[in-house]
Amino acid sequence: MSGPRDPDVPPELDDVARLLDEVAALEEREAKEADALERAPGLEKVGPMLEAAWSGKLLDEVANVEKTEAKEADALRHAPGLDKVGPTLEKAWAGAGSARADRGDADGAARRPVSAGRWIRRAILFAAAAGILLYVGIRVGRDSNPSGPSGTYLSDGEFRVVHPPERATSWDRIEWSGPAQGTYRVRVRDASDGRVLLGPTDVNGNTSLPLRSEDTARWPRRIRIEVEIRRADGSWVSAPPRISELQS
Repeated sequence: MSGPRDPDVPPELDDVARLLDEVAALEEREAKEADALERAPGLEKVGPMLEAAWSGKLLDEVANVEKTEAKEADALRHAPGLDKVGPTLEKAWAGAGSARADRGDADGAARRPVSAGRWIRRAILFAAAAGILLYVGIRVGRDSNPSGPSGTYLSDGEFRVVHPPERATSWDRIEWSGPAQGTYRVRVRDASDGRVLLGPTDVNGNTSLPLRSEDTARWPRRIRIEVEIRRADGSWVSAPPRISELQS
């Protein structure tokens, strides 16, 4: 038997110690399964499959999730009282191990109590590894999709409507910036109620769409211009809409 049990630790924590022993056994079994997974046939095909899955619209969603998780991780790292969690769990688990030994549980006494610091360190390592894998996967997915418009015209404001201006004297054409070889879709709406006035009209290999005066003569004074570009995976990405008002 070991020394006297900690009076600050209730006997009910024996169940906690027993649960931790079961978790340790489960961890050992999972480690063996992970080693076997590394040698699983066909594992080399997983990377290309994930790269294909992460391309296109899903890639943008993953990037947004990554930003949110990074902010939450920073907030958790600075949470008040976090530095007290490790010592508190260490004391509780150590006391549970002592109580178990006092009750003559030889099998349980032979097992070493799991360290709270050990579990916290492992959790941090797992989270860091997952973040690295996610970052690498996103970069690989982007680099492996060279065909079709990407990057410059999809995220930093260069894909935009440039004509007509917000205050126009006439509506003779719609013009936008983007790759010349792109495929575009143009739509014009009533700025007040969203009613479609023109389109959707597909434009291939051009960055402008002429407008007929007999059509624009029936339009209201304020219109909303929407232009989309088709990505290599078939999804559509919108430029910021342009509100144009006809001046008399």
